[in-house]
Amino acid sequence: MQVVKRKSMALTTILAFLIMGVGHIYLGRVKRGFVIFVIGFVASIVLSAMSGMILPQGETGPLTDDTVVLGIFLCLVVVMLGLFAWQIADAREQCRRYNDSLV
Repeated sequence: MQVVKRKSMALTTILAFLIMGVGHIYLGRVKRGFVIFVIGFVASIVLSAMSGMILPQGETGPLTDDTVVLGIFLCLVVVMLGLFAWQIADAREQCRRYNDSLV
């Protein structure tokens, strides 16, 4: 008989907080965790690139209307924070379900 260990809720939460998707991977939900990781990674790159497009007053850059860029940037930040919070909550829920299935 094979003994299956319960997964740690604390470790799941910490991993999900440190790197998006890793909490899911720890739980064995590799495909879901990888998708979350890639989405978070790509969003981080886009946000980093866009932050370089927001220029101080009076300077010129690749985009002339900084208000539009700033608006898009702020919307992406809100979406990214929402995704970050969701993936932590989802990893915790997946951990609870995993542990409940062992009983």
